[in-house]
Amino acid sequence: MKQGLVRLDNIWGVGGGIRPVKSLIRQIQLLLKEYLTSGDLAEAMRCVRELEVPHFHHELVYETVLLAVEAINSSVEEQLCTFLAELSRCVIVSPDQMDRVSLNAYVK
Repeated sequence: MKQGLVRLDNIWGVGGGIRPVKSLIRQIQLLLKEYLTSGDLAEAMRCVRELEVPHFHHELVYETVLLAVEAINSSVEEQLCTFLAELSRCVIVSPDQMDRVSLNAYVK
């Protein structure tokens, strides 16, 4: 039984399945705004890990892409691209999640 619970924690994150979606989206948006203000990539990665919601990382990528598309400033776009590259480099977000979000963002 314990092994099954550990697997669930690995998939959903500790407490990840019980937090409301709107709350998670709001936390992601605040995280991205803080990153854009501070420019501290290491802190942003720490905050992403602290959210403990690997099942929801596709939404993190989606919100980042949306913010980049809506950005007026090219330096904001560059910062967000750096953020996405770091998510991929640190294997926080899987290539499958990146691909799925890219396709959905293109369709919308």
